[in-house]
Order: sequence, then C-alpha cells, then structure tokens
Amino acid sequence: MGKTIIPKSWIYTSLFHLLIVALVGCLLRIMFINPIAGVTYKYFLHAHSHVAFLGWVFSAAMILLLKTWLPESIHKFKFLFWAIQFSVIGMLITFPIKGYFVWSIIFSTLHMILSAVFAIRFYLLTKNHIQNDKSYDLKFIYWGFIFMIISSIGPFALGYLMAKGMGGSDWYNLSIYFYLHFQYNGLFTFILLGLLIHFLIIPGSKSPNIKLIYYLMIVSCFLSFFLSTTWVWKTIFVYSVSLISGVLQLIAFVLIISALKRNLKKIKGLFSRNTVLLISISVVILILKGILQLLPSFPYFAELALAYRELVIGYLHLVFLGLITPLLLGFLLIQKQIFQNLFFHIGILIYFSGFILTEVLLFSESILRAYFNQNIPYYFSLIFWASCLFPIAIFMIILSQYFTSTSFSERQIINQEK
Repeated sequence: MGKTIIPKSWIYTSLFHLLIVALVGCLLRIMFINPIAGVTYKYFLHAHSHVAFLGWVFSAAMILLLKTWLPESIHKFKFLFWAIQFSVIGMLITFPIKGYFVWSIIFSTLHMILSAVFAIRFYLLTKNHIQNDKSYDLKFIYWGFIFMIISSIGPFALGYLMAKGMGGSDWYNLSIYFYLHFQYNGLFTFILLGLLIHFLIIPGSKSPNIKLIYYLMIVSCFLSFFLSTTWVWKTIFVYSVSLISGVLQLIAFVLIISALKRNLKKIKGLFSRNTVLLISISVVILILKGILQLLPSFPYFAELALAYRELVIGYLHLVFLGLITPLLLGFLLIQKQIFQNLFFHIGILIYFSGFILTEVLLFSESILRAYFNQNIPYYFSLIFWASCLFPIAIFMIILSQYFTSTSFSERQIINQEK
C-alpha cells in the first residue's frame, strides 16, 4: 500500500517552489522602487519564470499524473522526481548570477532531458489505458508532453543567438515567446485539460464534444503561436491566422464549459466548497483567456500590447495565477494530496485578494497611460504591497499542510493505541 502514496516531501517541495516564485516576484517589484546594487532585474526574471514553470507547475503536474494513472508505480519515479528538483534548484541559483550562461543552460537542459524521460516513461506505462477512440484525458496529456518538447527549441535557440551576439534582437524575443507559448498554451493547458476531463467531465457524461475539443485545441495551439509574432510580422496573413486560431480556441473553451455545466450538480456533490471555488474561478479565467487571446489578432490591440508592458504581464499572471495555479490546487484537493483547515481557507482568501489587486493595478495602469496619459499614484509601491500577499498566502497553505499532517499522525497513533 505504501507504494501508492505520494511522499509528503514531494508536496512540500512543489509548494516551496511556488513560495520561492512569489518571493522573487516581490523582489522584482521592489526593484522599481529601490534598485538593489548587484541585482540584475532580467536575470532574476529568468529565475522567476523558470522556477514557476519547471518547479511549481511541472512538479505538481507530475504528482497529479502519477497519483491519477500510475499509483502503483510511484516508487519507480522517486529518483527522477528528485533529479528534476536538483535541476530546478540549479536554475534558481545560476540564473540570478548571469542569466543565460554555461551553468544555467546546463541546468535548464538537464531539466528538459529529465522531463522528456518522465514523459516517455509515463507514456509507455499508460498507453495500454487508451481504448479505441476513447481516453481523451490521456491523449491531452500526451499532446502536452509533445508541446513541452517543442517548446525546448526556444531556450536552445536563445543560447545560439546569444553566442552570435544577437541577444535582444527580434529573433531573441521570438525565441522567448516560442518557449512561453508552447509551455502556457501547450504543456500546461493540455495537461490541465486532460485532468479536467478525467475528474469533471468523463465521470458524469460521455460528452460527444470531447473529440471536437481535442482537435480544435491541437490545431489552435500550433496556429496561435502567430499571436506572439504580430509585433514583428505585421502582415495580413499573420493577423488572419491569429484570428482563426483565437476563434478555434475560444470555441473549444465554450464547449468545455458546456460539458462541465452538464455535470454541475454532480461536481458540487462530490467535492468541497474550496475545490469547487478553485475550479469555478479557473473556468471563468479560461473563458477570459480565450477572449484576450483574440485581441492581438487585430493590429490596434497588438500595438497596444507592444507599447504597454503591464498588459502582457497582466495576461501572463492572469493565466498563471488565476487559471493554472488554482486548477493545480483544486486537483491536489481532489486527489487528497493537500488538505483543508482554517490556515488553508485563510491562505486561499489572501491569495485571491492578491490576485485581484495585482490584476486590477496592472490593467488599470495600462488603460490610464494609454487613453488618459495618467499614472496610478504610487503605482509601484501599491503593486509591491499587493504582490506581498502571495508569499503570505502560500506560506499559510504550506503551514496548513504541516498542521494537517501533524493532526493526521496523532489520529493514527490514537487509533493504533485503541
């Protein structure tokens, strides 16, 4: 039986990565108020994004995938899990030193290789679960891994471009967007949709739309990369492809919501209020994400995003903090890998307070500057203090797991004594 249990240290490590991401985010914010000598903003930004994607998201996804499909094989992935954590810590240490250089590239490459090993092993151990034309939950997962491998072209291209003295060029920035796109809209989105279908759609209905959603998402993921290129290739072809991809993805999202609505009563009956809240907020953000992704397919909005950096950051944070992280926490609750108590409730409340405040500040600042040539008074101070809510919230969630574990252990001792 012990082999089917995810070690608690895996959960703490994943949440610890999220805490580090939040703390580095606060550091990045304070640098706009008081620059810190010896701290290079761009280098710490690289560390921030890599630990967010490869530390928190990938580790939590790995836990969920193993617990959901391979509970009897968890022990076989122990070394691989900790090897991946070693690569993440390596990136956390090396990126702030010099950004992309020999050691940070070594650690990020190591993570890519280890992630690919995990993907291949997961596929080989689960491929027999695919029956005929069904199991779209697993098919989404497999495509997430394919997009993960595709996304690795971006960092490799960065190394080549920097070696050629092209750092900061259009191709350099496109390589970053290529990586971000196939991580956000490929790996993360497809794995989360696979889990969403597995937990919330398949148990309650045999939705005829899943197959359509599956193909719409694959096609739109490839095409929607052009949404990241409209600031470089300003042609009617690029804008047209971008618009088509945005429409296809939005249709897929609407179909997902439709499938979820058919199971609404069952979902509310099966899961706790916090789980339903986390998933409900994520679903709202999913639709908002689909709408916002349509906008850069119009030249006016593409130029607006290029001119106002806060709009891009607001969108990326909207997806990471409002869609990806709440869904991961919700799925961890469903799989009973994290537990709820008063500290958890308070942590979630603080988390969403920080999320709403930072999003309002980011988008309001952009709108005021774009249309009224005004700034929010004390904007950088306000968004710094709002961002400080995230590490507090995540610390509370981690603390909640410690007390739950302690209480659980005490109950086990009492039961054994009885």
